Amino acid sequence: MKLKNNLEINQSQKLSINLQMQESLEILQLSIPEIIKKVNKELEKNPLLELDIAKEKINLYKSNIIQNNTSDSTSEIVEKTLKKKKSLREHISEQINIDITNSEEKLIAQKLLEYVDNNGYIKKDDINKIYQNLNKQNYTITIALIEKVLRKVQEFDPPGIFARDLSECIEIQLRQKKIFNSKYHFLIKNLELIAKKDMNILLKKTRLKKNEIVKMIDNIKILNPKPANVFDFQPNVSIVPDIILSQNKGSFKLEVNKSQIPKFKFNKELYSLIKKKKLLNREKENLIKWVKSGKLLLSSIKNRGITLEKVTNEIVKFQQDFFKKGINYFYPLTQKDIAKKTGFHESTISRCTNNKYIETPNGVYELKYFFSRGIDVKDKAKLLSNKIIKNKILNIIKKENNNIMSDRHIVFKLKKKGINIARRTVSKYRKLMSIPSSHKRKKQF
Repeated sequence: MKLKNNLEINQSQKLSINLQMQESLEILQLSIPEIIKKVNKELEKNPLLELDIAKEKINLYKSNIIQNNTSDSTSEIVEKTLKKKKSLREHISEQINIDITNSEEKLIAQKLLEYVDNNGYIKKDDINKIYQNLNKQNYTITIALIEKVLRKVQEFDPPGIFARDLSECIEIQLRQKKIFNSKYHFLIKNLELIAKKDMNILLKKTRLKKNEIVKMIDNIKILNPKPANVFDFQPNVSIVPDIILSQNKGSFKLEVNKSQIPKFKFNKELYSLIKKKKLLNREKENLIKWVKSGKLLLSSIKNRGITLEKVTNEIVKFQQDFFKKGINYFYPLTQKDIAKKTGFHESTISRCTNNKYIETPNGVYELKYFFSRGIDVKDKAKLLSNKIIKNKILNIIKKENNNIMSDRHIVFKLKKKGINIARRTVSKYRKLMSIPSSHKRKKQF
């Protein structure tokens, strides 16, 4: 009988440990907005839990932009603000708020921004959609007014933004350079002929001289056909960093972002009152369930913070040269490397870094960004991160101008820099960066 009881206790303990592990792993893989939802849901269904108002007030104070410790001068605050990478939408919104003062026009401008795609374009029928949507909301907006606002926002930075097609994108950029004229107007109407390099038909259609066309095409080639690409495209979703990394006199300070997660506690008075009552078995079971559920959530959130800090700390140690000096100092790093350093399983590292963000002096990054495969480049003593190689390939292609280079030519250029890799590797990384082949690049514009 005693043996049977011991077996039942062991099985119960194992079940409890398994439940704890499952809950901890679930919380670990959640982002901050998802944890907020989970906590709020638990507060709704668990009568023993309540918001810890005192701690919430402290968090509100800590997360405020203006704190008691205002040792930063105005210039330092401006410098810090400029260092933070802005999304395209933030950049455009700032210009709307500064340059457009009329409330109706400002509303239209914000609506136009909602329709901008990840290349910086809007569709031709978006004007009608905005017109219909706003008039449904009882605004008396005309198509002419929307077109007027569109022309205003098309003057914004980056050049070419809010274009409805490639021809308009080119025209906007030429206007901003103050070189657009009727000759360019005729030329950009025939972009398909420029792509085909059909000079004879271009001469006939535009009635321009050959040397004029060549010079104008050269001016068009240096324009950006995808204006939004100068920004890391971010959808209309607010990213809440899980970790905040700051730098002071060369050393890094890491802090888990706890301020966003609601602080909650057990209502001890209610718990005592319930315990004093004569409870039915079912009520006792519910009480035990609520206590376990609350404790489990509290411990899981705490463990998430500990794990996240430990993992991120090792990542920062590995990549501190990248944070200090830039992309050319990005080291190859795998989840296996971090697993060895922390003692966690690789699957835990994956859960911990997926959909988690770190705010750094250089911008906001997803944690898994810091993992990259190492490439044996032969001429280097160490493996080189594929991110560095991709960046070098991108820079070579950016400097091409009229001298379009094949993958083999890029291999030769890299070899001069001491990076000896195969042509197929260059081709693979070029495709991963969505860069067309040299043959297609020659045809662009």
